[in-house]
Amino acid sequence: MPAITIRQRNTLLPRGDTASHLFIVGQSVRLKPEFMTPASKSSGIYKITRTLPPEGNLLQYRIRNDEEPHERVANQDSLEPVRKPQSESDSVFITGTFDHEQSDKHDDHESEKLDLAKISLSAAIKRKRS
Repeated sequence: MPAITIRQRNTLLPRGDTASHLFIVGQSVRLKPEFMTPASKSSGIYKITRTLPPEGNLLQYRIRNDEEPHERVANQDSLEPVRKPQSESDSVFITGTFDHEQSDKHDDHESEKLDLAKISLSAAIKRKRS
C-alpha cells in the first residue's frame, strides 16, 4: 500500500460542510427542558465523556450523570452548557469594587484609624518635648 502525503490526505478530507462539536470532553452540560424525560430528571447536570460521529446532520455526545449507573447518547441540539457559578472570591472582589456603600464605610473606618494615629503621634511628640 503506497504512503499518502499530508497534502494528499488533506485533499481527501471534506471541507466547509462539516459542522463542529460545540462542547468538549469534560464540560458540564444540561439536557434542555424539552428533551428531559422522567427518567432523566436526576440532577440534570451531565459531563461530556466523548464526542461521537454525526448521525446524519446531528452531532452527538456521550454524556454521564453521577447519579445514574449508565451513560447516555445525546444530540447537540438537546444540550445546553452549564454556567459556572461565581466563586465567593469573585463576588467579594465585585462587591468590594462596585459596592459604593461598602466602600464609603471602608473610607470612614480608614479615616477614624488615621485620626487616632494623628492623636497618638501628637501626644507622643508632646511627651517627648516635655
